[in-house]
Amino acid sequence: MPLDPPQGDSLLERGIAALRVGERARARALLVAAVRADPRSAQAWIWLAGALDDRSQQRECLERALALDPESAAARRGLEALRAGDRKPGTGSQEPRTENREPRTGSSSGTHHSPHSSSVPWAG
Repeated sequence: MPLDPPQGDSLLERGIAALRVGERARARALLVAAVRADPRSAQAWIWLAGALDDRSQQRECLERALALDPESAAARRGLEALRAGDRKPGTGSQEPRTENREPRTGSSSGTHHSPHSSSVPWAG
């Protein structure tokens, strides 16, 4: 049974918080739950991409986010970063680097987060 949006927002916020403090496994679990609770949340898909290690899964998440929000600059930057990494020799299986920036896109639920701290490497 799908969770109502407030619970989905809470999962997203908790997943973001876990990712910010480097708890990637916990962040992944929370963000997977968030996209299951609200599969129309482009922001949840973007954050989930940042919590994943597998580049093809990251790409899938970002493509889904872009399909949900074609204006998402964070999703576009993420896909561009993945493509750039694919073109560099020896980077195809590297885990993405992390920075202290956050996606600047809104979610379908209207939740917005500060653009100042994130583990999503392409946001900013």
